[in-house]
Amino acid sequence: MRLAEVNIISSTLDPEFSRNSGAIVDEALKSGTNHFHGNGFEFYRDTFMNNGGYFSTQRPPFHQNVFGATLGGPVLKDRAFFFIAYQGLRSRTAQTTNTPVFSDDQRNGDFFRRWRLVE
Repeated sequence: MRLAEVNIISSTLDPEFSRNSGAIVDEALKSGTNHFHGNGFEFYRDTFMNNGGYFSTQRPPFHQNVFGATLGGPVLKDRAFFFIAYQGLRSRTAQTTNTPVFSDDQRNGDFFRRWRLVE
């Protein structure tokens, strides 16, 4: 592993460093290997741990998968290396919706009765 780049930021901070009031020292390491390496991952979330809306009598279905993999290795021995990564998201959700319906007067065509004075 070798030190490839050093970046020192002392004023006019970039938004990526948020509200830091001091200096930023950013170091990037460069490394490679003559062996293939990688990993895979998956995160699954289900309806079981979700809560419905306040007025909902049941929980809407919710299924979410976040998955991915990385792979790295040599292109030319001791000279060039590659690294690729992938991340995917599959989300299947439903929402509880309260739908307003017409009153009896509105169903009969009178949309202004609630603003009239009843004698």
